[in-house]
Amino acid sequence: MAMDRRAALRAGVLGVGGALAGCLGPVGENGRVPTESPPRSVLRVTDAETVRFAVRRSVGWDEASGFVVLVDSAARQRAMLTKYRLPDDRRDRILEFLEDVDYGRERLVLVESVGPDQCHDALEIEAVEVGDGGITAEATVRTSDADDCGQALAFPSSLLRARFNGEPPDEATVEVTDGRGGASTVTATAEDPLSPAPEDLPGNVRPAADAEPVPSLVCETPGAERHDQRFDEANLAWGDYPGEGSPRLAIRVDNLTYGHGETLNVSLTNVAEQPVETGNSARYNLQVDTEAGWEDVRVTTGDGFGYADESVAHGPGEGFDWSIELSEEGIIEASAHGNAEVCPDLRSGRYRFAYWGVEEGAVAVAFDLEARGARTPTPSRS
Repeated sequence: MAMDRRAALRAGVLGVGGALAGCLGPVGENGRVPTESPPRSVLRVTDAETVRFAVRRSVGWDEASGFVVLVDSAARQRAMLTKYRLPDDRRDRILEFLEDVDYGRERLVLVESVGPDQCHDALEIEAVEVGDGGITAEATVRTSDADDCGQALAFPSSLLRARFNGEPPDEATVEVTDGRGGASTVTATAEDPLSPAPEDLPGNVRPAADAEPVPSLVCETPGAERHDQRFDEANLAWGDYPGEGSPRLAIRVDNLTYGHGETLNVSLTNVAEQPVETGNSARYNLQVDTEAGWEDVRVTTGDGFGYADESVAHGPGEGFDWSIELSEEGIIEASAHGNAEVCPDLRSGRYRFAYWGVEEGAVAVAFDLEARGARTPTPSRS
């Protein structure tokens, strides 16, 4: 896509190109004055254009006025667009803006900042140049003219497309001024991960010690069929689901011990640098460790436990979150099967949440539950 030169950016974008003079040296044997290699042009921005990207309600960065992502390849562009989902009202405009990007001469820079209310919904990027910090620019949050401003924080972002007269820089430095007047210098490189590292995720995987299994579950409801385990036990991964050389998904639980009626919070996060597809969020087993093995606490007298065959794409750092009240009623309310029940009632023991909507096997976390009127299960000596 050929980019129109923007008059507002021209002064900051179209720098004066110079030539590097050759250095004089001693006279050679042939009487000529030797010089260095032919003159090279000073790297500069030859064209730049911006487009408003999105206004989010929450973000994963903090303690700064802004956040910057530098894109240097089509693969990273796809990952960025999956992580920062295109808003419906600007989708066509943004896709048009991104047509035919030539990463041999161009770079994309996504800049996001914060405003104190919903009227601070625009971010302006200007003064785009090449400097000591690679691509340099200034970004400022602007306010709209709306009369009714919601008091929730707004996180506006814009996308810069810059073209160069040579190989583009792979780092960017942006002076960001947020909607509250705070300013900070935000840097980014093309090597910055788009996803968090598994070790940086909050939460837990499972208790360190084993626990005594409980007796096998018996349900007295006539015709009750227990939810089967939908994966091979040998292919279950605790905490991190593997990929080629590094994990693709990571699952964490907020606590390792719960009481009856407390809320279990589990999160599944894409920790890869590209989109990852899974099944839908309903594809999990909620099991207790029994003398017969891990058994799901749910049963049904209906047509069994069927699941829709669909896929969900998660951008880097994205995924699923589950909040389940650990009571007989709460577990069924969170389940995709409203005709199911928890049978028998929950008992104290070691439980696990195993998500099997992955390519093979499952990825799981474990925790201990203290049932009503019972004490926390005692870890075994093994």
